[in-house]
Amino acid sequence: MSRPVDAIFLPAGPDEIAQIGPLISYSGLDTKTIKLIGTSAWDIPFTGRESVLAGAWYAAPDPAAWAAFSQKFQANFGQPPPRLATLAYDAMNMAIDLARVPPPARYAEAAITRPAGFSGVDGVVHFGADGKARRSLAVLQIENDRSVVIDPAPGAPAPAANPRVSSATP
Repeated sequence: MSRPVDAIFLPAGPDEIAQIGPLISYSGLDTKTIKLIGTSAWDIPFTGRESVLAGAWYAAPDPAAWAAFSQKFQANFGQPPPRLATLAYDAMNMAIDLARVPPPARYAEAAITRPAGFSGVDGVVHFGADGKARRSLAVLQIENDRSVVIDPAPGAPAPAANPRVSSATP
């Protein structure tokens, strides 16, 4: 007997998951045979408390990189970083990398859309000719009270020789 579905995509945030989780349990949906799949909005400690989500997958930045960044930020500034801090940090490092390209190619489309992309705290970022950014993400699986990386983000390019990007400073 074949199942009508193999997976259900739940593009919901923490508030919606808190409401949907009990409904999934009540419906009798067997989440052992039907994979639940979510977005990076699930990348919060709350998500693991929904037992129905145990085994579910979602895409997000590698949590180890965020933890390392957060520790360095806390040490330097005396407070935890807002989650968006990595975007500002990555953007500044991209600008520094591009500033090393000799003019007039410095900010040309070819420099910005380079195939290797830009290595960032939250993964490699590629810019397409259409102007859209695409970030390489890891696949995480929810296991009771935590999430674990089950498929790392596609490889990052070697870090640029940038003195501002080091293990000493975020």
